[in-house]
Amino acid sequence: MSTPPIRLRDSSSIEACGFVTYVMSFPIGVAYLCWAILPDEYLHSLGITYYPSKQVAIHMPAYILGLFVAIPLLYSGVNMIISPTICSLSNIHDEYSNVANVDLNQLKSIHRSAVDPNIDESSVGKICDIDVEVINRLIYQRRKIRQD
Repeated sequence: MSTPPIRLRDSSSIEACGFVTYVMSFPIGVAYLCWAILPDEYLHSLGITYYPSKQVAIHMPAYILGLFVAIPLLYSGVNMIISPTICSLSNIHDEYSNVANVDLNQLKSIHRSAVDPNIDESSVGKICDIDVEVINRLIYQRRKIRQD
C-alpha cells in the first residue's frame, strides 16, 4: 500500500515576515545587549563609533513596557468611542438587519405553531429579525393577561 504524496502548501507573506522577524530578533537582541553593557572604549576598539547614547538603552525598555500598558487601554478607548451609546437604535437595527413585517396576531399564531408538533416543517419561512416592539408587546400583554 502506497501513501499519497504530501502536498506542500505555499507559505504566505505573513508567515515569511513572521519567520524573518523571529530569526532576526535574536541577533538584534544580542547587539542591543552588547551595546548596552559593553563600555564605549571597547566599542571604539571594534570600530563602532556611531551609536546612540547609553541612556537610550534604559529608555527603550521603559517605552516598550509603557506600550504594553497603553495599547490595550487605547484599543479599549477607541472601541468605546466608535461604538453607539446603549440607548441608540443602531444597537438593534443596522444595515444588515432583515426585519420581518409581523404584527402581533401573526406572531401569536407562529408561537402556537412552534409549540404544536403537528405543524409541517416546510411552513417555516426565511429567517429574519422580529422587531423589538412586537416582542415586547407579546411578552407584556401576556403578563397583563396573567395578572388579571
